[in-house]
Amino acid sequence: MPRSAFGNAHGPDAPVARHLSWSGLKRCLGARFARGNVAESRSRPRVIKKVSVPLLIVPLLVAVALARGPGDEFAGFETLRTEHTLAYHLPGDRGFAKAATSAVERAREEIRQQLEINPPLTIKIYLVRTRWRLLQLARSSLPPWVLAVAIPGNQSMVVDLSKVVPLTPNDIALAVRHELVHLSLGELKREGMTGIPKWFEEGVAVWFSGCRHLVYAPDLDMAIAQNVTIPLASLSDSFPTNPFLARLAYDQSESVVNFITQRYSAQSLPLIISRYEELGDFQSALKSAIGVSAEELDSQWQSSQSRWWSGVRWVLRRFSLFSFLAVLCVIAFLLVRRRGRKKKLKWEKEEWLEQLDNCGSQP
Repeated sequence: MPRSAFGNAHGPDAPVARHLSWSGLKRCLGARFARGNVAESRSRPRVIKKVSVPLLIVPLLVAVALARGPGDEFAGFETLRTEHTLAYHLPGDRGFAKAATSAVERAREEIRQQLEINPPLTIKIYLVRTRWRLLQLARSSLPPWVLAVAIPGNQSMVVDLSKVVPLTPNDIALAVRHELVHLSLGELKREGMTGIPKWFEEGVAVWFSGCRHLVYAPDLDMAIAQNVTIPLASLSDSFPTNPFLARLAYDQSESVVNFITQRYSAQSLPLIISRYEELGDFQSALKSAIGVSAEELDSQWQSSQSRWWSGVRWVLRRFSLFSFLAVLCVIAFLLVRRRGRKKKLKWEKEEWLEQLDNCGSQP
């Protein structure tokens, strides 16, 4: 019977196994572990080669990124400077840079007149072409539909030119006017002050930018008709990230701000802002300026909206010119058909009366 390394306890070699039990076991185990260490040491360089390359590349990239200077991230960008703005743009986007800087220069004076606040003295505008660059400069996570973002702490704004569409709500001039309001309101915030509700800040920004004059808001009319508008209390801290709900939140906030200017006065907005700067609390500023709380304002706005008219307006806005002409053709056909039936009944009645007269005249 062949002998194993440890002997065979059930065969004739059992006495040998008992004799070698302690010393032989130590030698056998030592050899086994030695062979295992040799095999492990031989295979280790291969594992290190596979793992070490990525492990070495990652710290190298991090070190290179940290070693870059503050201006290196705009390598390849050109600059356009005006009196109060500095625009960073790619070589092919000079036209967008001119439109953005001129829009900011014009809007500065309008903000002073309409809102009675002072924008930052110098504003930086970063015009980028990728979402990655937008997120890098914003240093925060943003929904995919975001066109531009303001950074009040740096008196700067970032615009994603890949989403800019001229003569629409995504026009670059409207975008920078919108973000300029955020930067101007950000100048008012001091330590110890409560934050401005999101609905008021975004509503004023949309109202001032003027984008509602370019496009109809069907989502708001549909929400009013179905009585599914968003309470202002839910829009105080943040807006929804869902594109439909976010669009509804922006439209509704602008509608509430516009309601304030129409229900009270055009000076209500600058009065609310000045009271906020004095008192440091928005709810107190709103109550002091127009005499109602945010909950009462929401209730007043809801009562001012006609569900019936909003539904009719939403339906009418869904029709194109050709759809409208088609409806007119159907209505005209029904009217002509109705008139034809009336004539036919009149002729039949006259014919029946004539036959009746003929029968009466015969002897």
